[in-house]
Amino acid sequence: MRNILLVIQREYLSRVRNKFFILTTLLMPLLLGLLIMVPFLLMRFDNSIQRIVVVDESQLFKNHIPDSKSLYFFSTEDPIDSVKEQYRELNFTGVLYIPENIDIWNPKGFEYISDSQLGLETDIYIRSKLTKEIRRLRMIELDINPAIDKQLTVNLSLLTKVKDESGEKTVNSMVSTAIGYITGFMIYIVLLIYGTMVMRGVIEEKTSRIVEVMLSSLKPFQLMVGKIVGIAAVGLTQFTIWGISLIFINILIAIFFSQSLGDLQNMGSSGRFGDSEDIEMIASVLAGIKSINMPLVIFSFLFYFIGGYLLYATLFAAAGSAANDETDVQTLTFPVTIPVIISFFIMMAAIRNPDGQLAFWSSIIPFSSPLVMPARIPFGVPPWQIALSMVLLVLGFLGSAWIAAKIYRTGILLYGKKVTLREIGRWMFR
Repeated sequence: MRNILLVIQREYLSRVRNKFFILTTLLMPLLLGLLIMVPFLLMRFDNSIQRIVVVDESQLFKNHIPDSKSLYFFSTEDPIDSVKEQYRELNFTGVLYIPENIDIWNPKGFEYISDSQLGLETDIYIRSKLTKEIRRLRMIELDINPAIDKQLTVNLSLLTKVKDESGEKTVNSMVSTAIGYITGFMIYIVLLIYGTMVMRGVIEEKTSRIVEVMLSSLKPFQLMVGKIVGIAAVGLTQFTIWGISLIFINILIAIFFSQSLGDLQNMGSSGRFGDSEDIEMIASVLAGIKSINMPLVIFSFLFYFIGGYLLYATLFAAAGSAANDETDVQTLTFPVTIPVIISFFIMMAAIRNPDGQLAFWSSIIPFSSPLVMPARIPFGVPPWQIALSMVLLVLGFLGSAWIAAKIYRTGILLYGKKVTLREIGRWMFR
């Protein structure tokens, strides 16, 4: 045990003291925090105003295109040819042209003329206001009071409730999908990044012949276990630092950008991005988050994070021990990475149908359960399925460790020979 602890200490310290590890650990939260803060910074510092002159020859839309916070419309009776020549001199951003003979049942001929391309947000805003006005004109032509339009518009809210042993609770599929996808995707990244890190570490020690010195004082299995656990500790350290940093960044955002957050909350009532019905959607999302068993989600994420890593890290270590060059690495890692990639696609299918047969069996099988089961848990999974999946994952890790140890014991001291998958298969049963 002492030898394993020494290997763990060596693997851990050699990596956390590495400049690349320090940079990535510190820069990643800063980059993510910057991505979160960019919208608020833009709202605070982007005071650009667009002034659009409207030439409405039909006179149907005059004074019916409302201004927004950064977009202002000015009507003119001047000819379109004259306006197109002079709008820049009059400090306008562009010209919105509406021809005289507009058929509201087949509206065509609208044009926007400018020196620069119309932004997506502005494009959507203009289209929505013109569409709303055309709808109003059609109702007038049909002798329907436009005031009835709002009464006829239906925003259906479907409240989903789930009944279980604890009673009835309100759920939100969108929230469950988001949490399931995020947890599954994070574990997918961990399996590939840190599993590959284990394999690269084995190859480096093998090619530099350092492993020969180390094996003089400890067993191959001890070396493999120490390397795997040491790199796992590196990963947990990095994720812990990232998590604490992101919490701290979110607190700073809440403190320094409270005014911008208030502006975002008021956008629905201002009509810029949506209607006041968005409040109902926000309430539904909050209720969906409250209905999810977050302690179970966090615990299962950590369990499958560690269990999935340990299972695949042993296989990556075995592949690295049998490799001699880059060609061998690509050949030997292919059988290990394929189950991870397939499990990722199964995870996305399981999110669409969390109670299907594919989702059930793939969340039980150890090679796919680290990705699929955490993605299913936010939707509600019977406790016996979670327990069975966890037990099988532990057994799967023990089995993979036993197989990997046999391959590692032989392959780590084998140099200058191309190893085939058939030969590796013989090592497993020696």
